[in-house]
Amino acid sequence: MFTKAETARVKGIGILLLLFHHLFYNVDFVEKTKMEFLFLSEDRIQPVAVMARVCVWLFVFLSAYGLSLQYQKRGGANSESTLQFLIRRWFSLMKAFWPVYVFVFFGYWIVRGNPMRVYENSVIRMIADVFAVSDFFQTGLLSGVWWYMCLAQIIVLLIPLIDSLCERLGMAVVPIGFLLPQFIPDSIHSKYGGSYLNYFLVILLAAACAKGDVLNNLMSRKMKHGKWSEVVFATVLFLGAAGLLVLRFSISQNDLWQICGLLSALAAFLIIVLVGRYFKAHVISAPLEFLGKHSGNMFMVHAFFYGPCSALVFWSHNAILSYFTLLVMSLAFSISIEAIKKWSKYNKRMTTVTNWVTSKLHA
Repeated sequence: MFTKAETARVKGIGILLLLFHHLFYNVDFVEKTKMEFLFLSEDRIQPVAVMARVCVWLFVFLSAYGLSLQYQKRGGANSESTLQFLIRRWFSLMKAFWPVYVFVFFGYWIVRGNPMRVYENSVIRMIADVFAVSDFFQTGLLSGVWWYMCLAQIIVLLIPLIDSLCERLGMAVVPIGFLLPQFIPDSIHSKYGGSYLNYFLVILLAAACAKGDVLNNLMSRKMKHGKWSEVVFATVLFLGAAGLLVLRFSISQNDLWQICGLLSALAAFLIIVLVGRYFKAHVISAPLEFLGKHSGNMFMVHAFFYGPCSALVFWSHNAILSYFTLLVMSLAFSISIEAIKKWSKYNKRMTTVTNWVTSKLHA
């Protein structure tokens, strides 16, 4: 079975890749922070950091997969309408974002001055950022990584439609999903996340896997020839994912057919199977699951630390120490904010609001 623990392990891998990507993919940024690499040259690290961006596809896959399962199970005695499902999932997404927004807003004020300058002193632009739609409207964001929150809301809205397509077409939605963007103008483009169409295929793949129970089958399938078969399968998964990412890196500058989105989606799928099936040893799984539990908060806040608070992250000017400093700071923030939310009963209060809104719709 593809369980919550396995999902958390993949998220743990995802957040490790995300921090690595953001610190080392940009040569100008590395030079600006004066980071030094002890064992490998910057030229060798940078391509790996670029390929680490597959973490976004990992998070998109897991989000779409989980939402698809929830949408499929919304029937029964406590059945809810599609509108109720959308509102409940939207509140769930935003209640995680708003405490981080408050922290970054006041933190920005302390270290850089009035954050309203980012919004050109426009309250409307600030509200757009509060509701995580600034990226869609190309207005100011306090943190560049919050573009993903806009994508996450789009995923929530798409799930009912995609579930219906999967019901009718099964896994055929994946090749069809690859063909459609070839004829759709690339009009929705994120300033920080690239074309939104890049993520369309992995959403379809995740929903199709949820509908066809693909991941559960892959997690539970036993190999005929025992340990050696498992070693071979794990090696194939690893080399397959690595090969797809290398190919994506090599063609990214001349991708006229949205092939990079396909390669990233397939690589993410292979990584998920690899981590879910084989990263089970407690010494590996326990820290990854712990990171995965906090990955959402770490995702949303880490750019504030390596941006406005860069002096704290890059105190050593050593690449390895800078990476672990960012990791520890982001994790410490997440642990702290979760403790505050528990003390203030924030999640419980937000759940009460969500239930009230959905009950009014049900009535």
